[in-house]
Amino acid sequence: MPTSHPRLALVRDPELDEALKLGAEVLGRDKPLAAVARELILRGAEQMKPPEDAFERWLDENGATRATGSTAQLLEEVRALKPYEPLDPRPMSEILDEIREDRI
Repeated sequence: MPTSHPRLALVRDPELDEALKLGAEVLGRDKPLAAVARELILRGAEQMKPPEDAFERWLDENGATRATGSTAQLLEEVRALKPYEPLDPRPMSEILDEIREDRI
């Protein structure tokens, strides 16, 4: 296929052949070997990123919401909360009412 990018030659040793075979089983046997090799290289590079990148990626993939305030701000808000009373169900009801108001 024509491209403006430089090409890469790979030596088909037994290890590479095994990786291509496994890649083709996952990606589809009808895919050209060059496409399988490219996908394996890209996925391998993704896995080699530093751990902090992997953690950030995991947060994104799992829909985590990043903190917007500092720890000091959070601690201030926690100190302002009333003590938890397990036998009083009203606080949870109030939270649910607020959530419902936001949706209406």
